[in-house]
Amino acid sequence: MSWYCINPFGSISTDTLGYYEVCCEGRPSGIHVNDMTISEYKNSDYLNEIKHAFKSKDARENELVKEACAFCIKKEKEGAISKRIRDNNQQYFEPYLELKMIGNICNYACVMCSSYSSSIIAEEEGLDIPKYFDPPEKWWNDFKEIALEYKTFKFSGGEPFMSPTFKKIIRTLKEINHTDVSLQIHTNGSVSSKVLQKLIDSFSNINILFSVDAWGHRNELIRKNSNWEETEERIWEYANLVYSNPTKFRLNYNFCVSILNIGYLHEFDDFISTFGKIKFSCTNTLTWPDELNAYYLPKEIKQMYLKRLPTGFDNIKPVEAVLSSKYEGDQFKKNLQYLSLKIPTWREYWPEFLPYE
Repeated sequence: MSWYCINPFGSISTDTLGYYEVCCEGRPSGIHVNDMTISEYKNSDYLNEIKHAFKSKDARENELVKEACAFCIKKEKEGAISKRIRDNNQQYFEPYLELKMIGNICNYACVMCSSYSSSIIAEEEGLDIPKYFDPPEKWWNDFKEIALEYKTFKFSGGEPFMSPTFKKIIRTLKEINHTDVSLQIHTNGSVSSKVLQKLIDSFSNINILFSVDAWGHRNELIRKNSNWEETEERIWEYANLVYSNPTKFRLNYNFCVSILNIGYLHEFDDFISTFGKIKFSCTNTLTWPDELNAYYLPKEIKQMYLKRLPTGFDNIKPVEAVLSSKYEGDQFKKNLQYLSLKIPTWREYWPEFLPYE
């Protein structure tokens, strides 16, 4: 097996539109939670064909895999470290349920995001996309049984803490007394630490991935509707939870690495040194949209950014891989046109881009 992935063999994921997918970075299968329970999907022809393909010589020759795993295939062609590679290299892989069908409901409109992950962007684009899904009773009855097979539950959106479906899942896990589990939650940090403490009091392990994309005003430009003073306050609040709940609460500040922050990760270096048990992660190197993909940066900028990479980040290798990649085309000039639409004031904050405009 020359191109294998562990995810389809033990884990189940859904996207924010309610469709099952092979993992959180997979393309939707076309099978919806309204039409099929988790147990039914686990035994579906679709997933069985995917698993069979991964047992073959090269799964990328399978048409379903080409579609379902397009993001990983693209990342690896660009020299980046994909989710497939990261997960396959884990010393121990814990099967999980990742339920993004909690929806796209969100109070931010990040520049790298889309209508599928932000209800605000969907509204701005005039799209009628449900903010969350409440599957039929058959799905919930199945969930109460199959949830007992899993020890790890992952949530992202959207902003999970705004989703009624997320809250219903939490209530259901409590109802079936399945609380000796790990909840991994991607959040933009707008929820108070009091809400997190209630989860900590109810479940064995809470792992928060706090999405931050830059220091100071750059974060506000990237994460539209965020306020840096409020974000910084949450950073300290959440950090205090780590020290008051050392065995039950883990915190990771998570970057979506793009052309807008890959050269400014060092600005967090001094800040990192003040925290002992808290990690900053930059394994999520952006693939889409192309206009923000750091793979297309000019080689001169990549070389400059490589020289100032920080040392305090957890797993810097994916960033090094992107900055070491070689691209000789003119995509970056087009990217700056896109950037002018998204952030009209970009010239003030990324002056190194000016010679390529």
